Amino acid sequence: MSKDKEEIKIRLDPKNARIHNDENRALINKSLKELGAGRSILIDGEDYVIAGNGVYQEAEANGIKIKIIETDGTELIAIKRTDLKYNDKKRKELAIVDNAATDKSSFNEEIFEDEYFQEVDIEEWGGVNNTKMLSDEEIAAFFKRDDSEQQEQKQRIVLEYTIDEYEMVKEALTAHGKTPEQAVWKLLQL
Repeated sequence: MSKDKEEIKIRLDPKNARIHNDENRALINKSLKELGAGRSILIDGEDYVIAGNGVYQEAEANGIKIKIIETDGTELIAIKRTDLKYNDKKRKELAIVDNAATDKSSFNEEIFEDEYFQEVDIEEWGGVNNTKMLSDEEIAAFFKRDDSEQQEQKQRIVLEYTIDEYEMVKEALTAHGKTPEQAVWKLLQL
C-alpha cells in the first residue's frame, strides 16, 4: 500500500548516529536538485526515520514529494527511475553520489553509549568506520621529502585508518625513521 506524506508526519530519529556535516548535506542537496531522488529512506511504524535522516531533511528543504510504501520487511522495495537508462550521464552521476555522500559523513560514536543502544552489539553489524579521508595536501605533507633528495619513480601504498589510529601510526612511524618510507623499511627489516 502506498500513501502520500501529507497523511503521515515523518519525524527525524533523535538518536541518529550519523553526523551530516555541511559538505555531506551540500552533496545530498545538490544531488536531489540536479539528479532527483535516487534512493528511498526507511521509517518505522511510528514514522521515525531509521535510515536516511539527511536525505529526508534535504528532500523536505527542496519540496520533494514523499511517497510512503508500507511493508513488513519481507520484501525488498526497488526504486525504479523510469527516466534513466543504463548509459545516461545522470544515472552514472547518481551511482557515484550515492556512495560519495555517505563517505562525506561520519558517526557520532558517543551516541552508541546511550542506554537506547545497550542491547545492540555494534561490532556484530560491522562496527563503526570513521576513517578520515586525507586530502592530497595532507598526504603530501606527511610524506614530504627533502628537495635535494634524488627521486626515482615511486609507487604509492595507501592505508586507511580511523582518526585515532592514523595519529598513532603517524607517531610510531616518526619514532622509527626520518621519513615514513625509512620507518617502514626498518620495521620490515628490508
